[in-house]
Amino acid sequence: MLVIHIHAKRNFSCKTGTRVLPVVTWETAQPQIRIWRKAIRKGHLGAKRKIGEFMTLLKIPDEHPVLLVVGAQDEKQPTGYYPLSKMPVEDREILEHWFNDPAPKNPALIADSLGFVPELIVGSPLNKSTVKWTKDMRLLYGKDKRKENY
Repeated sequence: MLVIHIHAKRNFSCKTGTRVLPVVTWETAQPQIRIWRKAIRKGHLGAKRKIGEFMTLLKIPDEHPVLLVVGAQDEKQPTGYYPLSKMPVEDREILEHWFNDPAPKNPALIADSLGFVPELIVGSPLNKSTVKWTKDMRLLYGKDKRKENY
């Protein structure tokens, strides 16, 4: 599964407990990443977290342990990780809904969807071989809008 990880420095590590956003294609991922960043910034996904300036596309192997969380979660260390290939049916349905319903264009709908942002929590560190690319966030916003969107 492809996921996006947002981080502050160009070099990063994807440790146990890292939250990532599942994506299908770059075209659908761009608006979903914007919604995800807005949800993080506004605290809709639990405590407000620092938003980094870089994003990395990772491919999580099928046997890697993950946990799907939706919306605000308790900040304690989560339990109940499962291999990606053995994801429960209800979690697969949540991801299918997220993948099949690209981010809404209407700002009112975006505000309503902030609580419905599925994140995967990585159950063990990911190897560097899972990294596809790392890019600057300006790809999403353009050079002129970078400061106002942070």
